[in-house]
Amino acid sequence: MKSFSILLLSVLLLLSGCSFLPKIEKDEPTVVTPKTENVVTEEDAEQEEVRKILENADGVMKTAELSDFEINFAEAMGDGYFVFDLEISNKEITDIQSTIEYYESGKFIKEIADFTTPLFSAELKEPIRMLYVQQKLNEKEEYWTTSVMTNNGPNNFQFNNNIAKKKHKGETNWSPMVMPQALFKGEKKVIAVVVSTDDKASIINEIKDEVDWQQVIDYDQVYVISIEIK
Repeated sequence: MKSFSILLLSVLLLLSGCSFLPKIEKDEPTVVTPKTENVVTEEDAEQEEVRKILENADGVMKTAELSDFEINFAEAMGDGYFVFDLEISNKEITDIQSTIEYYESGKFIKEIADFTTPLFSAELKEPIRMLYVQQKLNEKEEYWTTSVMTNNGPNNFQFNNNIAKKKHKGETNWSPMVMPQALFKGEKKVIAVVVSTDDKASIINEIKDEVDWQQVIDYDQVYVISIEIK
């Protein structure tokens, strides 16, 4: 009977998952996880360089994000437009100067607009919106309307341009430069171009050297919009 009790107890212990026998550890196979190296691609390096340039810039120009209402309003104003937002981090900046120049087949013809907007320190706390609109009145005359909008209100400018001698070209392309653009005090920077040509245009949207600049202006008719913070 005693032997039967001992046997019954042993069975119950086994069924309950318990055991007085020493547990035998089994060697688990060792899994070696290969180390992954951080491979920096050329694209990653370029993006990091751009990030550092933007961080150290006196100002950063971006293409403005517009609501549907704002887009419709801008389109109703003229034949084409650009809208940018400028964020200035250097609190010593006191002026924004912008120009619109006109070229034909790589040759400078004239300066259509040159305007300067003074800035106060309070206006640097929020992004400054800049608007450029072209409006063709007739075959002989066009207007360029520009606006610099700060938290103190807009500064508007209008420039008349005689286009009586300007020959009509088939296709017009409105092309901003690659955004965001880093701006530095005292440095003039191209932010957009308007190209009219009878040929198919493949416009460079980043000017790195003189070769790029010549390719930008080497179309039948080119408007070049530039900005400088001072």
